[in-house]
Amino acid sequence: MARKSLLFGFAIAKSVRAADVGYYISSSCIDPSGFSSCYSNANSSYTDCVNSNCENQSIDCINACECVRSTDYIDCAASSCWNQVYSCEYQLTVSDFINFCVNPDLTTIPYWPPPDNAPIGCSCPIGKVQLSILSDVAHLDMCTNNQTNLDELLSEDDIANYVDACTCCYQSGILSAIYDICPSTLPSLLGADTYFDSLFTDTDWESCSVYLKAYNCTSELGFSSPAGNMTDYYGPGDFPGNGTLDLFDTKGEGEMRTPASGSVFTWTANGVARTVSAVGVTGSVIGGASATAAETGSGTTTLAASTPSDTSAASVFEVGLWRLFVVSAAMLVF
Repeated sequence: MARKSLLFGFAIAKSVRAADVGYYISSSCIDPSGFSSCYSNANSSYTDCVNSNCENQSIDCINACECVRSTDYIDCAASSCWNQVYSCEYQLTVSDFINFCVNPDLTTIPYWPPPDNAPIGCSCPIGKVQLSILSDVAHLDMCTNNQTNLDELLSEDDIANYVDACTCCYQSGILSAIYDICPSTLPSLLGADTYFDSLFTDTDWESCSVYLKAYNCTSELGFSSPAGNMTDYYGPGDFPGNGTLDLFDTKGEGEMRTPASGSVFTWTANGVARTVSAVGVTGSVIGGASATAAETGSGTTTLAASTPSDTSAASVFEVGLWRLFVVSAAMLVF
């Protein structure tokens, strides 16, 4: 058993199209010029924020400015690109917001996570993967410090086995979410390699098969099922084959002509209410909301690997196609 310092957080994809505004191709937005202008204003405000406040300050200051900018980016999309708010691009934008802001209220984020069968969606529901992983990470500490369960154990070996089981469920849950929620997507695009290298190396992951068979991660240890419909977490050597597809936007059967949240709505970010007015509203969703965001390459646009435009990497640790946000630090890994 080893004490290990962890890069603790979650990864967000960088596999996107040749974007000209953030992660987006602005011409796909309902109001391309307004969207570009909104992003430009957000970038100018970010530069002013850093220049005015962050000289001789820690990275936390830059992160705070990034948080404000990513919040503005969400407003830009909700206002001028609301026809793309279920897309891969929007979900990646929200990922930045979650990464840069401290303890954001995930329940208030507009259009996130996307609904099933969104008319214009992403081949992989990135938001659902993130929610599952965040839940898994949050529950690790609760599991290992559950005094009620620990008090019922009779020996030090029983306690050690229980804590080992918590850790194995935590590790398995991260990867199981990636494989079960987006089985056709290349796992590396969803952070599988990053997580494994950061959180699994030099741990006893290979011994987890015993614990995952002896304990039920959901009913006994309280973890949430990664995909919402499974009871067994994958152990070492039990994972299904890797998916092979890139992230891509699905066209679906319809076209969004009315924002789902209405032409004017309010959401709260960092304790501040923000009112958004959607522009260019002309009608309703044509073709209905039954369009399937299936993981198939037919009739879709594949997202080639590139970096989103105008995005600072100052506060992230770059790893391959993904970025792991470094939050805080040392945990016990059993």
